[in-house]
Amino acid sequence: MSVPTSNQSLLRPNSGGSSSFNGVLSFGTTNSGGGSSPNGQPFFGNPSTPADSPSSFTPKCGVTSQNVGTRIVNGRIAGPNQWPWMVALLKSRNLEHHCGGTFISNQYILTAAHCVERYDPSELIARLAEFNLSLRNETPSFDVQITEIIIHEGYQDYTYQNDIAIIKLIRLVKYSETINHICLPPRNKFFTGQEALAIGWG
Repeated sequence: MSVPTSNQSLLRPNSGGSSSFNGVLSFGTTNSGGGSSPNGQPFFGNPSTPADSPSSFTPKCGVTSQNVGTRIVNGRIAGPNQWPWMVALLKSRNLEHHCGGTFISNQYILTAAHCVERYDPSELIARLAEFNLSLRNETPSFDVQITEIIIHEGYQDYTYQNDIAIIKLIRLVKYSETINHICLPPRNKFFTGQEALAIGWG
């Protein structure tokens, strides 16, 4: 399966523990803004601005909300729009939360194959800029229809090997301070021994 590529992903050094993960994880850093890693390399890439993006906002992959505090680490509750690439996948029939996803470009979402393997695109909705699923209108969010689901050709539902899928949205989405894409790693980059940051709803 081929996915759009971008700049270096955001990582923090390993502090021990297992390096094996089931499902899809969004790699990130506890650094709340831009800056440099310990070896001096920049955390964030700088892709060109999509044609449909507002002129007042220049997107950079992996940049969190400007209103982020430092308290959001290690399983604590996130702040509104802290992770602007996080997507809620809802069931179309009742808007019930089904799974999470990661915004990787202005039309594609990365998610786990087991979340979408039994669903037609019309049965799911992608909700962007969501924060608290239990409260309405707490933060502005909007829903986008899904037009295609692409499951990794090597996915095995009994072992969860290659548990990864790409979702295509029906249209391009404008980047903003509350909707942005995560950085993707180079094709030849491996993360054995690295600590991952998992983001999601409950």
